[in-house]
Amino acid sequence: MNLNFIKKTVFLFLAISFILTSFVSCGSDKEIPSVCISDKAPVLDKPSKKEGKVLSSVSLGEKLMFLDDKEEEKGKQYLKVKLLDGNEGWIMADYVAVEARPAVIIEKSDIYSRPDLSTISKKSFNEMDVIAIISKKDDWIEVAGKRGKAKGIERGWIKDRGYSEGTTDIATAIFINRALAIAKTADRLAELKSIMENSNISGSSFQYIVINEIRKIDPSAYPEEVEGDYEEGNDDVVQDTVVNSGD
Repeated sequence: MNLNFIKKTVFLFLAISFILTSFVSCGSDKEIPSVCISDKAPVLDKPSKKEGKVLSSVSLGEKLMFLDDKEEEKGKQYLKVKLLDGNEGWIMADYVAVEARPAVIIEKSDIYSRPDLSTISKKSFNEMDVIAIISKKDDWIEVAGKRGKAKGIERGWIKDRGYSEGTTDIATAIFINRALAIAKTADRLAELKSIMENSNISGSSFQYIVINEIRKIDPSAYPEEVEGDYEEGNDDVVQDTVVNSGD
């Protein structure tokens, strides 16, 4: 056999192997910003609901990184992700909006099938619904999220308005929704008051909702109803002054 031919063949083989190795290596290092769109979604040590051990859980609206690695098990797709604390694991694909950023609805937004007014549906996202913004087209945004108490994840398009990307607003909406889900009145009131006492989320545009929910249980806490209005581009709440009728 020709020696030059053997050398060329070996060189070609090594070159292809190097290219493939480099490609795989680059792919494994890729981190894609993503958002959890389900509350308390389990993160597993392996892509299997039956065999995987729960390492942690992620909250609705929580940011994470998709590591560009997918596996399928019994018809369910799993994504390999990295959490903000650096831990890695597998999460069901249905629970994640890939290449997205979190936001929260501040006023009712009708859902459309496509970025066209003629495709309006009978569904809408309402105040304090947490969503993930996937893409933008003209004055439309593609979103995914959970509508109030509805089951499942809604995906579609809304007009590019009536939402906040402020971390304070997102966190406050999540805390309020969890508090309102508490059945026992005394516990619900305690949770709502703890939200008001949390200095880390003071100034949210949803603060007036907390006040009014507390009023429903304990009218003496805030004698007058408070109205809120969100100022676009600002995380701060713009609200009417609470007037104590006893003064």
